[in-house]
Amino acid sequence: RPGDWYLADLPEGYAEVAREAGAALTVVTYENSRGDWIDLTYRPMVQGALIDIDRENMEISEITVLGMSAQLYLSTEENGINAIILFDETNNLSFVISTREDSATLISMAESLNTAE
Repeated sequence: RPGDWYLADLPEGYAEVAREAGAALTVVTYENSRGDWIDLTYRPMVQGALIDIDRENMEISEITVLGMSAQLYLSTEENGINAIILFDETNNLSFVISTREDSATLISMAESLNTAE
């Protein structure tokens, strides 16, 4: 639908399998045939709104993606979940992408963030 956000550059074999749009946030789930998943969550940025990511066993770094400030969360545990949070001040949205894919794949997906025409 127009205005829906999506990841244009997915790892091979992934496809959108679910999109749940609520009043406060939208969650888009991508999966491959092995059952691996990628979640894209986006919501309006609201003063005091919390994005809850478990910081235990995570290496956190500040990066820039598409000119937006972002935080990269990389798990220090084998098969742990990695995430990236982007803050889009132009559209007043925050995006969270989470997956077990590696950091290069995560950043590449974040760089492909796009909205439907």
